[in-house]
Amino acid sequence: MISSVGEVNRWTVAIEESGLCTCGEYLIECPFWNAASREYHSIPYRPRNTSLFDLDLSDERLIKTRPRAHWVGRPNPFRSILKEILLTIGIKSLWLFASQLSKGSKISKTVAHNCHLLFESVRRAENTPIVVDSSKNPGHMKALYLSSDVPVYILYLIRDGRATCCSIMKADGEPMHVCAKAWKMEFIKQKVSMASIKKASILTVRYEDLCKNPSKELRRICKWLGIFYEEQMLDFRKDKHVIWGNPMLYRKEENRIYLDEKWKKELSTADLRIFEAIAGSLNRNLGYK
Repeated sequence: MISSVGEVNRWTVAIEESGLCTCGEYLIECPFWNAASREYHSIPYRPRNTSLFDLDLSDERLIKTRPRAHWVGRPNPFRSILKEILLTIGIKSLWLFASQLSKGSKISKTVAHNCHLLFESVRRAENTPIVVDSSKNPGHMKALYLSSDVPVYILYLIRDGRATCCSIMKADGEPMHVCAKAWKMEFIKQKVSMASIKKASILTVRYEDLCKNPSKELRRICKWLGIFYEEQMLDFRKDKHVIWGNPMLYRKEENRIYLDEKWKKELSTADLRIFEAIAGSLNRNLGYK
């Protein structure tokens, strides 16, 4: 009923860097993705002489590595700002019209169209009506929403900002003041991008609630989507073919859902004080004390 494909905006980089599917096979050798690739060739509106593995699904890659096709020199800051404004406004006709004038919007439209081709390929191969993209980028989400001819639903997963900043600090080696500002700015981008989307198309889920009672939260999500809940949905290791994302997806020994609160021990008093000064009020507004 549901096919989860992971962070689709990482597809192109994963292919170029011989990324592994979470099943353990390379993406280009994985039976799941090869089945989707065969279905891709049956889609009448796909670009001719292309394959699923050729699709560009990242606007950053198109900007940086294909300047002759899309940009002359470095991206124009005004065009990038215009693209973000148009995505924020959320008027489909205006965004499509702008794609004829703004190269930034044109790239977003191309990437979104390619992503929908991947979704349709997976849908046909798996015979599933719902395909889940877990890309963590508000601009990517809004472009998919505006370019889609079928309903798009936004599952908005939030987490205590202190936990998120702790993860960023460990992954990127950045100090708390940098991470807290980045987290706050990302939240603003998310809220602005969703402002013009119907509230009925957005469901907010807390990471902490999902980990503490996954069955209850999944039932709530299924009810929102209008589908039946099945216990096997809790088996996140079974037959999964996901693009990159959290390294935990590749740690096969982790087969249960649990709440990660290591940040409570790993963040220093100084870190917590800095976070509070920068983003504490926002975090409390989200319900985190």
